[in-house]
Amino acid sequence: LPPKDPRIADILVIHGHALQQAGLFDHPDSTPDENFRQAQTELEEADRLYQQAAGNHQLEHARTLRFLAVDLDDLGQGDRALQLNEQALNLFTTTLGEHSAETLNEKVTYADELALSGRREEAEKALRSAIAGLLVVRGPGHSDIGLADDRLARLLQETGRYEEANQAMTEAIDIGTRVYGPSSELVA
Repeated sequence: LPPKDPRIADILVIHGHALQQAGLFDHPDSTPDENFRQAQTELEEADRLYQQAAGNHQLEHARTLRFLAVDLDDLGQGDRALQLNEQALNLFTTTLGEHSAETLNEKVTYADELALSGRREEAEKALRSAIAGLLVVRGPGHSDIGLADDRLARLLQETGRYEEANQAMTEAIDIGTRVYGPSSELVA
């Protein structure tokens, strides 16, 4: 393949994601940090290639930024992860539109990073906006809404708003029970 072929970036993203997953588990040949650092290197290279490639590779670029943000977060670089999530959200919004399911799910991820950085008010606003959009796009009872409700409940609990948190968590559990079944680990 030519050096700037976007398919090379595709391969790097797949391998980088595999390294991320390996970083979550003990492995006899490497430590989790080594896997995350190697994934970060490969994802940064993929991102560079997507930016240089001719044609429209905005979605691939956005997804790579999302994967890279996960690595940086796992390596304790939350501020940089927040920046990359914001860039990814902007790319998804520009490419897919603000009402696409993938953009709205990215907004949930961005809200998580906002909350981790202490920007809870912005995080709540982003989560509520994402949930409202997902209700329109996915319909009530979709697992994406349950996940967003769960994250909103956790955020509200952190801010001492227990009654609202309980309501959001109840909605998340109800959706999880319908989607995954009452005995699922995701519901427990």
